[in-house]
Amino acid sequence: TDMNNSVVIEKLLKEDEEMCVRYGCKWADRVRELMKYRDDNGHCNVPCNLSSLGGWVRTQRTEFKRFDPAKSSRISLKKIKILNCVGFVLDPCIG
Repeated sequence: TDMNNSVVIEKLLKEDEEMCVRYGCKWADRVRELMKYRDDNGHCNVPCNLSSLGGWVRTQRTEFKRFDPAKSSRISLKKIKILNCVGFVLDPCIG
């Protein structure tokens, strides 16, 4: 259900925040902003020119395209899982 999914997402976001606290990581805050956008608009397809959230969305897609689990990356498997749970389309060219 949506409630269970939201609980799982929030748990994963809190774990991410705990890992990033010393670096001032705001990734989890952006995901929450994306979730609000989704709730307000019914989708996660934020236009790239819509405020800084659009730029963040573009960055997530770029990092996903560069992702290689064998190498260091800005996006992790956990972050990919979170974005998928939210309903974010990492590669809009697929499906």
